[in-house]
Amino acid sequence: MMNLTADIIQSSQWKQVMVHNVGVDSRTAKWHKPHILHPKNLEKLTEAIQAKSSKSATEIQQNQENRIHSVWDTILCWIISPSNDKPGNQTVTFEQFWKVVVDECLFDSDTTHQRKFWGFQLFEKALKLCPEKNTSSLFTPNFMRTLINNSYEKNRYLHEAAIRSLKVIEQVSDENHQKALVIVKQFLGQYYDQDFDKTSANIVKRILSVVNNQTIEECILYLKSIFIQPSENLSGDSDTTEQQRQWIINYLYSLLKDSRINRQEGWLCLVLELFLIYGFYIAKDTFINDKPKNNKVEISSQNKKLKKRDSKRVRFEDQQNAENNSNTDNSQEKITENILPKAIISENTQECCRARFFHALGELSTFRSLQSDKTEKPVRTRGGFMSDDQSWAFYAVTLMNKFENDSQLEPLIVLSEEALRLKKAAVELLQKITKKLEGSKNEGSQKSNLYIQLEGFHWLFSYAILTLYIEPEEAMNALEDLQVCFNKMFVQSKRSLKKKKTEKTEENAEENHDPIDVIVDVLLSFLAKPSAFLHNMTEQAFKVFCGGITKSSLDLMLDLISKKGNVEELVDEMDIDEENNDDSSDESIEHDSDNEETDNEKREVKDQSVIEIGQQDKQHENEDSDEDQSNQDKIMEEFDSKLSEFFKQKKFEKKKRKDAKYQRIHYKHKVIGLLKIFVKEQPHNPLIFELIVPLLEISKNAKTDEISKSAFDLSTKIIVIKDGPTEFDENKVLTLLEKVQDMARKSSFGDMMKLCWNSSAFLLKSMVRRYKYENIPGEVMNQQHIKKAIAIYESTYKSWCVKSNSLNIKCFSQLPNHIPQIPWHLSEIFLGCADPKIAKNPNKVMNAYDVSYSILNIALPKKSRESESVDSTISKLVPKIREALNNTLQFVAGDLKCGDQTFDSQTLKSILKFASFAIKRTSVKIPIEERKKLWNAKNFLLLLEKIKELPRFKSSQAINGLVKEITRNF
Repeated sequence: MMNLTADIIQSSQWKQVMVHNVGVDSRTAKWHKPHILHPKNLEKLTEAIQAKSSKSATEIQQNQENRIHSVWDTILCWIISPSNDKPGNQTVTFEQFWKVVVDECLFDSDTTHQRKFWGFQLFEKALKLCPEKNTSSLFTPNFMRTLINNSYEKNRYLHEAAIRSLKVIEQVSDENHQKALVIVKQFLGQYYDQDFDKTSANIVKRILSVVNNQTIEECILYLKSIFIQPSENLSGDSDTTEQQRQWIINYLYSLLKDSRINRQEGWLCLVLELFLIYGFYIAKDTFINDKPKNNKVEISSQNKKLKKRDSKRVRFEDQQNAENNSNTDNSQEKITENILPKAIISENTQECCRARFFHALGELSTFRSLQSDKTEKPVRTRGGFMSDDQSWAFYAVTLMNKFENDSQLEPLIVLSEEALRLKKAAVELLQKITKKLEGSKNEGSQKSNLYIQLEGFHWLFSYAILTLYIEPEEAMNALEDLQVCFNKMFVQSKRSLKKKKTEKTEENAEENHDPIDVIVDVLLSFLAKPSAFLHNMTEQAFKVFCGGITKSSLDLMLDLISKKGNVEELVDEMDIDEENNDDSSDESIEHDSDNEETDNEKREVKDQSVIEIGQQDKQHENEDSDEDQSNQDKIMEEFDSKLSEFFKQKKFEKKKRKDAKYQRIHYKHKVIGLLKIFVKEQPHNPLIFELIVPLLEISKNAKTDEISKSAFDLSTKIIVIKDGPTEFDENKVLTLLEKVQDMARKSSFGDMMKLCWNSSAFLLKSMVRRYKYENIPGEVMNQQHIKKAIAIYESTYKSWCVKSNSLNIKCFSQLPNHIPQIPWHLSEIFLGCADPKIAKNPNKVMNAYDVSYSILNIALPKKSRESESVDSTISKLVPKIREALNNTLQFVAGDLKCGDQTFDSQTLKSILKFASFAIKRTSVKIPIEERKKLWNAKNFLLLLEKIKELPRFKSSQAINGLVKEITRNF
């Protein structure tokens, strides 16, 4: 009998058999039924696919061996076509056909790579052609195993083919969102491999990144259904069920964090509600089904109770899942919708839900939702707010209140009576604040200071209520302090002055603290907790209240960053025990010292043990040798156990100290983060000046200490503020300017010196900006405080010329570019210290002329349209320049020593370069005769000739060239 091949199936003879049901010669093939898609012909069809082509097709096979046979196009069209278009009455279903012919034939574990490659091609064709109801049948066990294995490892032979199939899956999902939902369910179903989706493939998240919000919601509801009722084969295994549920929780959180996915409020609320209700609540026993093993309430009876109560609380069941069930696999039974999970949720899973709830709130506190409008383009909301302008934290508090009022649920975490009292008062206050915010919003006063502060308290009360469930003591203290601050800021401000006087007693003396100081203190205590949720909450609340921050609060934060701050107390609150931490010596613990300490402790224990052993020997001196040996063994066993316990305790304490050190560093970084928020949100606040000197003090160790490096980075952000404060005390700024320049002179490394110098420039710019005379430089010099600031610069310049310090020439030569509003050519820096008689050495004279060159270049630009101001400047500058050059050239011509050195070609070259430049810039419109008279050219040229004839300059081409250039100007 002739072997069946794909070529034979594709022949015209078999086309007639499949289409017209014509009889077939049994010598060719023994088909059981008159058409090829009959169920009993699946085995023969599989044999035809596996067989090789005939000899006549060998050449074609060699050219097309990597292509699937074209017969599959015809077969797929027939098998996918409606029942009335099929070639016979009895035809295999698509699921049966795919399982037998494709999955068990092409994707079997023993199948060759060639046939698996054909299987991938066939899958891509079928995925594009088949309708949604058949899509789930494509994801069979053998195919999923082959796809995952080959796409997971790059060294696999079929890796590229598997990646191509994944791309086709993503493409089909983008084109058809109904198919995308089915595909996602298959990947997250029983064949899902957790390690597979952690790789670069990440197929599920890539699919969810291209689908709409409704599809993502249905996917979330599908995962919820698995969470509520695991598969039957897992329901009996508690460990596997718990592992699956915790994976779902973590996976939902990863979806919430993924910025590639279209994060809209619909499915974000579903995720947050799942974390909340399964982490904080449990159904009461009276509402549990009669069968406690299932621990389940049927949806029918539960709906009646919900209708009677008219509750709007979040439901466990997946209502949309039933509506869209027609798009899923027909062979799969509907998931029983219930309120209680089939398997009771373990404490670990509940704890995981609570942790992810607060993590999710931390993410949402900075998330900006899409706020769409039919008339306008979609815009983003503020960070931490929903599209209806309520915060995510308040939304969570609202959900909690609904669940707590639900007679079917009881809380897992029972708060104390005092905590419940404070929570109730805070919720009532939240409702009042909400009404005030709505009223202010209707009046259009959202940008007022009152509205911003109310909104800030709305944030803080919401977060403090939620914090009761993780840090009850801290949250209770915070709620009490916040209520006092709120009453002081918004309630007491409305009372009359007379009533205020009658209420001033000794008992409320502590309430005289500024409310903002109390709020900052509360936020700093939250920041000390190891919770990302509290950290994000602190940052968001600090943004609101940093506008009213006081100097005392800033000083507190700066003290916490520096060594003065008592950070150890805050670390103790983080449940980290610190022993022997008097001088925070653990910050500099070295490995060698640890080893020495351990060795000493070991020797001490050994010595003590030896003494004990000796004493025991004396006590048992008269006993039998066997008893002595037994007692010795017991003593050694006790010694070994004590020694082991001793070192375990020491190791544990050492780990605690290291953890405490890490927590301190982490806390200081967070405090610096708050200061960065203050600088970013309040660039016009004059308290920014109060940060400069303390941060520079902390930054001195930036090369070796990471906290100092963070302070250094913050200082660089401050000095680049373009529109800084304009209202401040000039005397304080002058004091800061003097301190900063003194720090610049004493800096230990170049970057620190540059930072200090730029900080002083920032202070001077702020003073100049206040008077708003950027376009009239001459007027700036008339201001008393500006004169004092320039005098500080002049004093620093003179000190640099006389004594060696960390400053360099760039500090002064770049002044005209950094602060062009100051007329530096009128200051003593211009040509200051250019006299060789008082200079320290010729290099200092050269530096003085180089600095003056930069100043003159700005004072007399090459192309100037203001001729009157230029003429006035020239008339002031030429006599000063002429006198300075005359003194210097006479000194050089006399071949005198400046200090212990004489002028060389390099130093003289800088002087002559300045002279040539000054003559050119000051003599553009002056006739030659007046120019000679103005510069006393005769005497000037005689000095140059005399200098040129000196032995050490006679052969210098550079000096001779500059002399000729100056001579041509006259």
